[in-house]
Amino acid sequence: PDSTQSPDGATIHLRIYIPTALTHSQDFIIYYHGGGLCVGDLDSEDLQCRRLAKDLGIKVVSVEYRLFPDYSPDTAVADAWAAFLGIAKLWKYNTDQQPGRVYIVGSSSGAQLAAQTAHRARGTPYLISGLVLRCPVTVDASKGGVSIPQRYEDRHTSFSPSFGTSLLSFDADNHLPMAADMPLNADTFAGMPPTFLQLCRE
Repeated sequence: PDSTQSPDGATIHLRIYIPTALTHSQDFIIYYHGGGLCVGDLDSEDLQCRRLAKDLGIKVVSVEYRLFPDYSPDTAVADAWAAFLGIAKLWKYNTDQQPGRVYIVGSSSGAQLAAQTAHRARGTPYLISGLVLRCPVTVDASKGGVSIPQRYEDRHTSFSPSFGTSLLSFDADNHLPMAADMPLNADTFAGMPPTFLQLCRE
């Protein structure tokens, strides 16, 4: 299927990449594009998804989530989670063989959604074998950094005043708990899958 449904009944569009040389037939990647939760779509990182599928011989499912300002930022979080559940259920139950491995990959704000999804998936039947976070947004560093957990203050050096990361904080209609808002605000990271971080520097 090229779509799944959100909790409010909206259609979440998916794009599925199946390489000609499928060497890991039971495994797949769920990919969340970047764009600050306010721009981007299935075309934004089409090339990256194609390369992953081709180079790794694995299926890739790219997720299109709803964007701010047309929708509250927590809608993107809900869409990311609903897409994961819809895809994971197909992966786990619609196979005659042993279920394969699922990996979650995201870029920038998509990495934020990937981390939030992996955090929420703990304790569910859907085990995530690996998490790839490409230049992830992990904490709201705007407003003087008041939301940065104290234990990370001396390590957080990547904030640019010209590009705030407060989309999940400033919206008055956003009622998600802080642990769901930004990955580093979680109380614990126990049970998280093996994680690869891709970072950049000036």
